[in-house]
Amino acid sequence: MRLTYFLLFPLLLFTCGPAPDAVDARVPPWANASFLSPLPTPITLINASDTTWQLAADLRDYAPSLGDLLPDSLHSGQSVTVVPEISRPRQLFVGLGGHRSLRVLLPGYPRTLRYDDTRTMSEVGSERTLYAHLDSAFAPLHPMPFYPPEITDLSAYADSARRDFTAHLDTLPTRADLPGWVRPLIDREARLLSLERPLNTRAYRGFFYKDTLSVSKDYLDTVRLALESPMAYHTPSFNDLLGAYSRYLGEIGPHHTAGASTRNNWALATTLLSDYPAPAYRHDATAELAVGEIGDLRMYSGKAQIIDTLTASLPGAYRERVQVFADSVAASRRDDGALRAFLTTVFENESGELVTPLAVRRQPNTLYKFWFAGCYPCIVQQPHERELMDMYSDLEVVYVAFSTDKAQWLPYLEKHEAPASANLYVPEEQTELVRDALGRLGAPTYLLLDAAGEVSCVSCPKPSDPMLAELLAE
Repeated sequence: MRLTYFLLFPLLLFTCGPAPDAVDARVPPWANASFLSPLPTPITLINASDTTWQLAADLRDYAPSLGDLLPDSLHSGQSVTVVPEISRPRQLFVGLGGHRSLRVLLPGYPRTLRYDDTRTMSEVGSERTLYAHLDSAFAPLHPMPFYPPEITDLSAYADSARRDFTAHLDTLPTRADLPGWVRPLIDREARLLSLERPLNTRAYRGFFYKDTLSVSKDYLDTVRLALESPMAYHTPSFNDLLGAYSRYLGEIGPHHTAGASTRNNWALATTLLSDYPAPAYRHDATAELAVGEIGDLRMYSGKAQIIDTLTASLPGAYRERVQVFADSVAASRRDDGALRAFLTTVFENESGELVTPLAVRRQPNTLYKFWFAGCYPCIVQQPHERELMDMYSDLEVVYVAFSTDKAQWLPYLEKHEAPASANLYVPEEQTELVRDALGRLGAPTYLLLDAAGEVSCVSCPKPSDPMLAELLAE
């Protein structure tokens, strides 16, 4: 009976609602927010204990990381506020002292969490009635820590989780003072989480214990139906379920033999670009994944291609906002020492010789182009590179390939008739040198050295931009 309720609820939401011109009280007020128009949502953490506590916080699937914005600790009596901009509900992990919890953050609804001597963290802000109710609903659904159990059947585990979640939700008081969208949000969260937990438990036990467990087509169809249901995107566990679903598909996808990070991120990118279950929000979700990968320091094979593929699929306004974020990340991470180290590191050239980027210089002005095979925007710039070298006889362009299979490197250059004065190859294990030197892994990225060997610009304007010609003229 409970299963029937969960399956029919999304249908009832849209078939039994009010007239089209009325406001549906069950639709959350942030439903029209987006990646381009997010809602500032303050988070305040207060240490009301008499001890200094180590602080850790993470807003899942959000960039920049809260860890980059928060201090490492809070002294007694101290507080800190950060203001992320979000367009959908997020899961907020907070660790203060020995207390860890996973809570929901709703767009436009500020949170104020107070930690006291009883080692309890409680909501004390202007939305305390709302958040206290949501915390009481969600806390048992998201125990911290959670240890995945041994399971033998995904559907049986999902049914068991759904029964447990439903029994818990039935104990919640009916609150007439809360908005009409609160209970549907809670019910959707329980529904998505009951389907996500078996998939992630399967993956966890497969990785650590080598357990093998099949996933039936019926189960996948049920997951897909849940992801497609109205307002599913505006539910905290939507990304968790989507990620688990995509990772499973990646096990049999074209990158199934790659490392886990490469396989999983390609699987998620493929779902976004080809078969996203919430198509109205595809651009938002694609942009969020792109900035998330840009902001994440972890390296894996193919990361640059994934970022480029995601970004290239977006409309102009989205690309511009992603680029603003990428530029800010690059500026904050760029290391002049790392740049000089890169320029004096030996790499293989097209003749098989080991040379440094500085040693291949033959002209007073050297424009280093960082590219990878499959980067369409890299190819687009080639005619403009030729024009610049025709305009300025003292200019050369050195191609630096990274995140590229070595077997594809020189054939790719020959096929596309690259106008390179010299070519260098950065092996996969040295990709971090590129990121540290430039502050990014985007492509194409250009670096210009002048006649004195000084850096004229990092992340220079692209050759198609008249600003680069103006810079060379100066």
